[in-house]
Amino acid sequence: MSTIETRRKARGNVINLSRNNSLMAVIACLVTTGCSFYAIAGGMVLYVQDDLPAMMIFQWYTTISNSITCLSACMIIPFAVEGYRKKHFSLPRWVTVLYYAGMVSTTLTMFVTLCFISWNNPVLAFGGYNSYLHIICPIMVIICFFMIESGYMYTVRDAAFTVIPTVLYVMLYIIEVVVIGEEHGGWEDLYGMLDYVPVPVAVISVPLIAFGVSNLVRVINNSLVKKRRRKLLDSLLPQGVKPAEIKIEMFGLGRYMGKHSDLEYVELHMDLISMISEQYGIKAEDLARPYVKGFFDSFNEKNNV
Repeated sequence: MSTIETRRKARGNVINLSRNNSLMAVIACLVTTGCSFYAIAGGMVLYVQDDLPAMMIFQWYTTISNSITCLSACMIIPFAVEGYRKKHFSLPRWVTVLYYAGMVSTTLTMFVTLCFISWNNPVLAFGGYNSYLHIICPIMVIICFFMIESGYMYTVRDAAFTVIPTVLYVMLYIIEVVVIGEEHGGWEDLYGMLDYVPVPVAVISVPLIAFGVSNLVRVINNSLVKKRRRKLLDSLLPQGVKPAEIKIEMFGLGRYMGKHSDLEYVELHMDLISMISEQYGIKAEDLARPYVKGFFDSFNEKNNV
C-alpha cells in the first residue's frame, strides 16, 4: 500500500473513530437518562401511592443526584447526534463537567449506602425499589460516564466543582433537620444522621468523601484520555514523523474534513489541532493554516463555490 493510500486510510480511521465515539455517547446518554428518569419517576409514584406529595421525593439526595445526571445526559445527546452526522464529536467543557458532577453524586449515593446505611438500616439501603436507586442505577451511570469519550483532562478545580451539589445538599439538610426541625415544619431526619453521626462530623466528612470519589474518577478518566489520544495520534501520524510531514498531513486531514462538512454548518476542529500541536511541539496556528487551506479547497470543490 502506498504512502498516500496509507494516509487516506488513517484519516478515514480518525473519522470512523469519531463517529463511533458519537454513537457510544448517544447510547450511554440514553441509558443514563432512562435509568435516572426511572429512578425519579418510580420514586414519585411510590410517594403518591402512600398518599404523600410527589415532590417530597426531592428531599432525598438520591433524587437530586439523579436529576443532575439526567439533565446533563439530555444536554449531551444533541451534540453526540450532530457529531455522528458531521463525523466529528465534540462537547462544551461545562456540559461534560456537569455530567461529571451528576455521576459523582450518584456514585456517592452508592458509596454511602454500602459503607454506612446498609449497616444501620438494610431496608433503607436495599429494600424493594431502593436496591435499584442505590446500587443498579449508580453502576449504570458510572459505566456510561466512561463510555462517553469527551477527550477532556479534568483538573482538581473540576473535581472541586462536582462537590458543590453535595455541599449545598448537606447545608440544606442541616437547616431543615437541625435548625428548623421536623416539629416546626422542617424535614424528617431521613438518614438518621442525628442518631449515628454528630452534625459537625457529617458536615465535614460527606463533602470530603465526595471530593475523594471525584478525584478517583478524575485520575481514571485522565489516564484513559491519555491512552486514547496516543492511540488516535499513532493511527494518524507515525512515530518520528517530521514537522513538514505533519503539516502535509494536516492539509490532507483538512481536505477530508471539508469533504464531509455541510455548507450550512462549518466547524474548525481545534481540539484535534491542539492535540497534535501539544504532542509534537508545533504551534497550533502553524498547523491550522494548512488544515484550513485543505478544508476550503475540498469544501469549495464539493459545493462548487
